[in-house]
Amino acid sequence: MSTLDLRSRAKIALIVERYGGDEAGEAGRRTRALAAAVADRGHDVTVLTTCSRRAGSDEDDVAPGETRLDGVRVVRFKVQRSRLDRLTTDPRALRVQQRLAGVIPWARRVVYDQYAEYLDHRGQLFDAVLFTGAWTSLVEHGLSRTRRAVLAPPPIDGCTAAAQDPQGLLRTARAVALATSEERGLIQRELGAAVPTSSFVLGACPEPCASCDRRRFTESLVDGPYMLCVAHESVATSSLVEAFRTFRDAYRNTPFEDDRGRMVEGKLVRLVFGGDPRHVHAPSDGILSLGDLDDVTRSRLVSGATAIIHPDPSARLPQSLLEAWSLGRPTIARVQSSAVSAVFERAGAAYTFESPSTFAACAASLLSRRGPREAFGARASQYVSQEFSPAKVAASLEAWIAASRGRALPVQSTP
Repeated sequence: MSTLDLRSRAKIALIVERYGGDEAGEAGRRTRALAAAVADRGHDVTVLTTCSRRAGSDEDDVAPGETRLDGVRVVRFKVQRSRLDRLTTDPRALRVQQRLAGVIPWARRVVYDQYAEYLDHRGQLFDAVLFTGAWTSLVEHGLSRTRRAVLAPPPIDGCTAAAQDPQGLLRTARAVALATSEERGLIQRELGAAVPTSSFVLGACPEPCASCDRRRFTESLVDGPYMLCVAHESVATSSLVEAFRTFRDAYRNTPFEDDRGRMVEGKLVRLVFGGDPRHVHAPSDGILSLGDLDDVTRSRLVSGATAIIHPDPSARLPQSLLEAWSLGRPTIARVQSSAVSAVFERAGAAYTFESPSTFAACAASLLSRRGPREAFGARASQYVSQEFSPAKVAASLEAWIAASRGRALPVQSTP
């Protein structure tokens, strides 16, 4: 742990809808990386989150209360839903409920009573509160209940779309923390409004499980060479299934070199999904779905994968790639982001795709020989260690807190 002057020790909260060691979503994984980075500098860090663990669900499926992860305090709150939601599951009655929700105040939407009460009592005690998820009602309920609220949206297109009044949230927040300098213009276009001049670049970094465990596991969890994708099920992952089948059809009998120097045919290469039980599971087509993954299992899969795939262009700086690059693993990505493209340019190999056919050609190129794969992974690892470090994230937040205490603009404001 880095030394820190106790007089500079800050009390910091991060707020996100889902959080945990088996989280596959970008917001939760990025929040964990940020929390661990700041806690490692000696700050008092608390993560506030819900009891819901499944993507797209408001069900309370884990216990409320306080736990710890990565040296960070995690406080979970139950999601108290509308009273009408508990009356019936009949589709016709649900449609009536939705109409009633527009005229009955207490029936309108999910309510975070315990979460709001917590912030009413303690929200003013934090030196900074970072809202690191999409701009949902969790942000709307909490923003005005804190002293130094910072909107820190994950670098994903559409993360502000859920807000009923995004301009109002911008006015209430003290600043907007961006992952990269390019985020400023993208957020402005998404909102149709100017980002406050107090915005600053917070940065990004790999998760603690990636930075702490760089060994290669000798026992593989999957027989033979495989490409790995860890993400929630989406249109992007569904399109990856088609792309992989295109690869298998085109290169079924083509010999490739695995990471041990052995030659294997394309039909033996598998696509492995993790992070969501809803992914396609078709072993006969070489497609495996492993469901939710804990840290150890995911780290083993990443370390043993021939390549890591990122199929979603809406995530401009995905944690899955930061994790893979920090471990020196080669990657294939569908990109529309200069932040991600820059890494491929610096690493010296354009392993990117735009369609099923270009994925097939890209995968074949990457799988053909292990030497270029290892070289790409090594260069990517070096780039990540230089550009996306936990120390930079912590220093950026410390600078903002120090400046906000003195009622001055952050020293790292964006151009």
